[in-house]
Amino acid sequence: MNLKEEIKKILELVRLSEKEEKKYFEHFPKIIDFFKKIDELDLKDEKPFFYLEHLKTELRKDNPEEFENKELIFKNSPKFKGNFFITESPIE
Repeated sequence: MNLKEEIKKILELVRLSEKEEKKYFEHFPKIIDFFKKIDELDLKDEKPFFYLEHLKTELRKDNPEEFENKELIFKNSPKFKGNFFITESPIE
């Protein structure tokens, strides 16, 4: 697969407009060239600038609550079956 085909495939997946697509077609080759230059560097003896190991994600406490007015939820949802909402698949 050549570069243009790969770019077109990526742009189809992210669903950009034609105007945005043209912009990316111009920038992608520059980005690829930049990574090729980085790839040529001998970095095996170099240490990373920083580590993210010390960062921890603080999670909020989960406090589930029972919503009493289920009829209101079903009334405002487009599709449901039993107690489940029906949505379109996010995967094509």
